[in-house]
Amino acid sequence: MEMEIVLDAARAIMQNNPDGLRDAMARGADVNSVVDCAFDDDGTPRVTASLLTIATSRDIFGRSRPPHACCELLVAAGADLTCANSAGLTPLCLACLKGCTTMVALFLAAGADPNYSTCPSKSPLLCAIY
Repeated sequence: MEMEIVLDAARAIMQNNPDGLRDAMARGADVNSVVDCAFDDDGTPRVTASLLTIATSRDIFGRSRPPHACCELLVAAGADLTCANSAGLTPLCLACLKGCTTMVALFLAAGADPNYSTCPSKSPLLCAIY
């Protein structure tokens, strides 16, 4: 049951539905859940990511309107700002990589550590430079 609620939250994020995300959170979706969100042809999970990383990816690729509502909800609910996706990228790294200053400001204001990295080659600073 819990995973079903988390998947409802992930679907709401992918559909840019802050109300759906809010509803899933009210029903107990853990904002720090990590889900499989992309699969190889044989069904093997290729990408795992936290709900915040999914929302950040969704936002920075310009698909969301309003642009950052789901990220703002997750951050306000205490989502882990250091949770990296399976590629080693944190939400702050993703935002830096795409030059999304609004998201960078949101994460830094919420306490994201600009020096935190899951591996040296993927720090927020290096993502911002490249």
